[in-house]
Amino acid sequence: MRFTSVFAAPKSEPPPGWAGVNWDKLHVSEKAVQWSAYFADRVKVREEGRNRGYWVTRFLARVGLGPGYAWCAAFVSELLFRAGWFRYKSAAVLGWRAWATKEGRIVVRPARGMLAFWVKGKGANQKRHIEIVIATEGMGCSLSLHPSGRVPFGSVMTIGGNTGPNQAGSQEDGDGSYRRLRKISEFSGFIRWW
Repeated sequence: MRFTSVFAAPKSEPPPGWAGVNWDKLHVSEKAVQWSAYFADRVKVREEGRNRGYWVTRFLARVGLGPGYAWCAAFVSELLFRAGWFRYKSAAVLGWRAWATKEGRIVVRPARGMLAFWVKGKGANQKRHIEIVIATEGMGCSLSLHPSGRVPFGSVMTIGGNTGPNQAGSQEDGDGSYRRLRKISEFSGFIRWW
């Protein structure tokens, strides 16, 4: 399959029940955002056991793994695949970081549709996670995430898999797919994947 431009990505289908218009004219990054909202808000993906369950198993299978593995990177790989983008997939945050570094796609300022990742610490205690940015500073967000209804300065709204619903739970090994309001400074970088 040839890739001649951003808009030459393979055809993708909208999420079930999608009420938008002109799916085929959306940028591939916006398609990935729409798929993330579908999984977080409509399907409400949750684990059944530890890193298991119907959807979790499907996400892991997309990157060649069976149930039981951490799945945040598999989740973003699934989003991009469903958006019609097939250039790279990985089950590992470090894989995404290595690919983005090699391709010169890591940036410090987020934009809607970018992947946001962190790699913190070293060795056995290293923490790794990756999500998709769905809103940046000043854009609208749920009142449950911020009382102003806007993403505050220095923050982004993301949707991630294998995360928790609030600050109390695990942020890189949670139980589902959730919308999150996070500080930009929490992330090691942002990946402009398209």
